[in-house]
Amino acid sequence: MEHKEVNDEFSDITLRLLDLSDIDDFMVWVTDDKVSQFCSWETYTSKEAAVNYIVNFVIPHPWFRAICLKGRPIGAITVTPCGGNDIFKAELGYVLGSQYWGKGIVTRAVKLVASTIFIEWPHLERLEALVDVNNPGSQKVLEKAGFLREGVLRKYILQKGKARDMGMWGIMMGWPLPSIEIDSVYRIVNAIRLFLSEESPSQVGFGSQDHLQAKTSWLLHSTGLGPDDNLPPGFEGAYSANLLKNTLAPI
Repeated sequence: MEHKEVNDEFSDITLRLLDLSDIDDFMVWVTDDKVSQFCSWETYTSKEAAVNYIVNFVIPHPWFRAICLKGRPIGAITVTPCGGNDIFKAELGYVLGSQYWGKGIVTRAVKLVASTIFIEWPHLERLEALVDVNNPGSQKVLEKAGFLREGVLRKYILQKGKARDMGMWGIMMGWPLPSIEIDSVYRIVNAIRLFLSEESPSQVGFGSQDHLQAKTSWLLHSTGLGPDDNLPPGFEGAYSANLLKNTLAPI
């Protein structure tokens, strides 16, 4: 009963526009060095600078929402459209006050966005996110929200004066994805198929992943939230061995 009450305390998560009347709540997370560690912006030190940011960036932004707990802003989430020939895709970003890490709040916010943005923007086919490889907590958020880790872009972004390796994550319109390490599943399923089939090693390998994905999508879509859903950004948890075992059992 106690565990349920703790979860319920942080379950009232909504998204809304953020404006100048929210400046005091906004200041809580933008002045926190732990929050800005993996962000492109520097920690704010003055209220005037934060007000200017809201006026010049937040309000004109095409999709900037406050993450609210019981109606009060505790973080933010954005969807930034790409232009030109990339008009069909957009980039996701999010930030949360450090005192609320470890509650599954950002995961719920990302799920809210991923489940509605393709309806709000019918032209959108892809939603992607770039995450520092040294920020496993943020990677876990995307994983739990159904995003697929597509690869690592080496020395891709200059952040805090240093070129950073960034993980690329994505989700497509109408394509719900698993919340576990899909590459590991592909390798294991691939080995099982090779063992049970008459195909040669040259025929079963990296090139057959698209085929494997189609055949195992029913299996992967059934995967729910694992025990690491409440990890805060910046902390890493182990993948659940039981989750992987249960997922492979029907094969």
